[in-house]
Amino acid sequence: MNEYKSSGEFITKLETKNYKIGSFDVFLDKSKALLETYCPDSTDELLKKLPTTLRASIVDKKSNDYVGFISTIDMNNQNGYTSILLETNQELKNEELEEILEEYKNYLFNDLGISQIKDLIVVNGKQIKQEHKEVSSKSTQINSENLQCGISEREMERFKEMGYNIPNLSLPCTLIDSNQTIGIIGLTNLIWSNRRANLQMFFNKEISDDFIQEFAPKVINEYLQYLHDSNLYSVSMSVSGSNKSLLNVITNSNMNYYAAIPYAASFENKIDTNYLFESYPDMIKENEIYLPENKIINNEPIIEKSLSEVIDLKNGFFALNPTVFEKRNVDINKVVKGHIEAMQNRNNFSIPVGEDKYMIQEGNGKYGMSKAVQNYSYILFDNNFNYSGYINILRENAKNAEVEIGIKPELQNLGLGTSLLTGFSEELFDNGYMSVTGSVFDFNTPSKRMFEKVAKFSGKRIGGYYINGKLWDMNMYTKENESEFKIHK
Repeated sequence: MNEYKSSGEFITKLETKNYKIGSFDVFLDKSKALLETYCPDSTDELLKKLPTTLRASIVDKKSNDYVGFISTIDMNNQNGYTSILLETNQELKNEELEEILEEYKNYLFNDLGISQIKDLIVVNGKQIKQEHKEVSSKSTQINSENLQCGISEREMERFKEMGYNIPNLSLPCTLIDSNQTIGIIGLTNLIWSNRRANLQMFFNKEISDDFIQEFAPKVINEYLQYLHDSNLYSVSMSVSGSNKSLLNVITNSNMNYYAAIPYAASFENKIDTNYLFESYPDMIKENEIYLPENKIINNEPIIEKSLSEVIDLKNGFFALNPTVFEKRNVDINKVVKGHIEAMQNRNNFSIPVGEDKYMIQEGNGKYGMSKAVQNYSYILFDNNFNYSGYINILRENAKNAEVEIGIKPELQNLGLGTSLLTGFSEELFDNGYMSVTGSVFDFNTPSKRMFEKVAKFSGKRIGGYYINGKLWDMNMYTKENESEFKIHK
């Protein structure tokens, strides 16, 4: 019997001539035992430093035996370097170690933009080898008398008392003038490996709007320059169409408008358009920004409904809500296996080598794929209940739903995605949503064609995703529901 099959399902993510590199948690106990031989007093502490998406087991191709693990440690995405730890339970030949390291390095370089290895620690059986390369961190300073790194607890509390719901911010700064706090600025959804983030800002309500209109654009530009100097490429911000003050500030800054999502913003008891702006290095600023009309409806509560159990696509396929799997005698393990196999064959997408949302393994966080699949909106089946894809609400904003969709690779280009997206949109409209959006990266040509058949092109975020050594643009599409509500312009 293959050794790994008794420990769980090993999923190969990277492959060399002699070895498979993949699922870490299948061999969690074996890897912990190896770590104990290297650092007996701090095994658990070191294990927590190994990123769950980047650590991976190593399996011999011929025998299917576990031979060790490989992982990054102390990664610095911002400056493009990391350290690597490779440990084996037996002594491998130098050329075998090199092929494992080379494959893993290529993955880090191409998918994550890591360009340098600071420390390389190889524990080959009982032989320990360590190489160190000096890597200097990129030190970026804010050269502005109006920007101060960090936000004091006192100021944060004061802004919350003004009624702001301030999320956890990355790279936060305080906007100041003559020792007076004018506002708070920072980032959410910061992903260094993708070199992108969303901009958030909050202005002191005790300061006159005229002063903010004059003061804020210049300071925002200084903050954006600081971000780009820090190796962050794409910075995006969304603004409600009814928030005229903030809209004026952003249009007068060095950010450009790139898309509008109707009914995705909420401002002063109105549902309206969400305007999206971005900044990237060396971007040419438009002389004057022309925004599409702001579509507004009253913020009436959505009548509580629930998604239908099934959407019949009338082409030999149907979408089933996971809440009724048990009632319909659906084998969740078969669904999970089909989902994993489909996800592994997605061309051009980054593939985490360790625990991720495509894995069955529990990992440190006790996160299982079965739970993830059951939380999707619908799973697509053929009439024989074979897994064929999925569709899901990725996030909700006001009366807008951003959806994600995946069709099993061998079933693509048959019109199946188009019919599933159309059926799901109608289901969402029946549940009170006013618009449905989707984001598609430039390399994903099949998905772009699918959305073009169902929705309208809304705009493009430049350099919104980094993979395979390149920044890719992100295309946005929108389908509106105008059947139930009168739109007030």
